[in-house]
Amino acid sequence: MITGVKISSVEMKRDKDATPTGMSINSNVDLDKTKVENGLVSVGFNYVLNYDEGVGTLRITGSVFLKEDNPEKFVAECKKTKKMPVATYKEVINAINFAGSLNGTYLVRISGFMPGIDIPMPPSMGESEVPKPSPAKKKAA
Repeated sequence: MITGVKISSVEMKRDKDATPTGMSINSNVDLDKTKVENGLVSVGFNYVLNYDEGVGTLRITGSVFLKEDNPEKFVAECKKTKKMPVATYKEVINAINFAGSLNGTYLVRISGFMPGIDIPMPPSMGESEVPKPSPAKKKAA
């Protein structure tokens, strides 16, 4: 369960005095920076917004905090396998995108960039979780 997001640094750079025609958003989870802090799992992240034609960049670095039953075991497993459970990963990515989009909207105004609003997607269901239609019941004549 996500308990919070902490932003540790923001870097904004304008490389050209031009109007960008588009942008790309890249959200990276840094499992090498995953650790236990005050009984919570801290997952490092980078949120990068690149404006087309090399006009500029916004980079937000921080941590997402998770409450886990056994945080030490969770961190050890993530570092060993270089991945985390899919459901947890989706929650972490949504938290990163939300924090990056929300805070980035205000930050890019300083440089006159358009905001990179990336609305988090609802959790998707796995194949086994997709509800199956119930068979149609025949009415008695």
